[in-house]
Amino acid sequence: MLRKNKTLFIFNFPLLIFLFVNVIFILRYGSRQPFISEYVISFIYVSCILICLFFLEKNKQKINSITQFNSYFLFFIVILFLIFILINIVIDSSNLNVDRWSAMHITIENMLKGVYPYNQLDHLGQTSSNLPGLSYIGLPFYFMGDVGLLQPFVFLLFFIWLLKTNRQHKTKLTILILFILSPSFLWEVFVKSDLMSNVLLLILFISTWKEKIKSQKTNTIILSTLLITLLILTRGIVLIPLLLIFFSVFIESTIHYKLKFIFFSFFWITLLIVPILFSIDNISIAIEHNPFTHQTKYAPKILIIISLITPLFLSRKNLTINNTYKYSLYIIFFLVFITFLLNILEEGVAKNIYGTVFDLSYLSMVLPFSILLITKQSISKY
Repeated sequence: MLRKNKTLFIFNFPLLIFLFVNVIFILRYGSRQPFISEYVISFIYVSCILICLFFLEKNKQKINSITQFNSYFLFFIVILFLIFILINIVIDSSNLNVDRWSAMHITIENMLKGVYPYNQLDHLGQTSSNLPGLSYIGLPFYFMGDVGLLQPFVFLLFFIWLLKTNRQHKTKLTILILFILSPSFLWEVFVKSDLMSNVLLLILFISTWKEKIKSQKTNTIILSTLLITLLILTRGIVLIPLLLIFFSVFIESTIHYKLKFIFFSFFWITLLIVPILFSIDNISIAIEHNPFTHQTKYAPKILIIISLITPLFLSRKNLTINNTYKYSLYIIFFLVFITFLLNILEEGVAKNIYGTVFDLSYLSMVLPFSILLITKQSISKY
């Protein structure tokens, strides 16, 4: 038992990454209140997470034997969904000093008007880095009046999917608890960010669609290429998991399948970016202001290249979902963490952790992967 617990709590690198990211958030935002040291809060937080995981592991059999677990779980996630909706309604978006919601809003708004969106300013005076795919995903919520609603709806969708998987009750409960006890996730909800929702949608796709891609059936290739290109046109970071799980499948496929895949991918990409292309009225502005330059201006180009090449060597046709999560976690964390360290060396610790020089939410991109891996039982049958 001692050895098992040691493995779970000390050598569980996804857990260490989870704790690191959330402690960084606690240090930044905990320092803004005068009552208790952010270091004390961090210690209490880490202790609580470890105790919680130990308790869940110790009571695994009891939790797994709950007969009405799925009903209770569904009830609780619906309650959380409604709470997140209420938070979106109560919080005045214009008062937020985070502009993810408004970047999506102005991108969608200007695309609908036929205006080039990437040199338009959001409510903080910044330009958008949203690729068109993210705007299409956010479009229903734009018409609902608040693009911030994307986060609670994706949360609901993700946990309904989780509920339907073959994971043990204890694993489902652990995943839910780690999300709601994650300051970085709660930060995403309160500031109406779309970043973690983007990753959750990616996980849903690769977890539910991988077998359809691997089967190389002609009747699924049109929808498969649509979904892949739509995800690629959200954020460049999604290329890492997609390459991990699908690159080898593409390489080992028949020439006929390759040609069809390339044709439909090109077709969907062209169709999805047409509104942007037709809205360009000044080439020089488009070259200076576009989502590719906006998304890659903070990380060193060599790190981006390494992060995109590495999945090509790790990709295997029989790569499991767990290994896809694991490699995605380490590659993305490597990219963001090294960028974070370089910023610290250049600007100092205080400005990056306590100031606003570095956007900590980039670190939180890895949290869904780390949470799914923490129990080492994230997939029971695939």
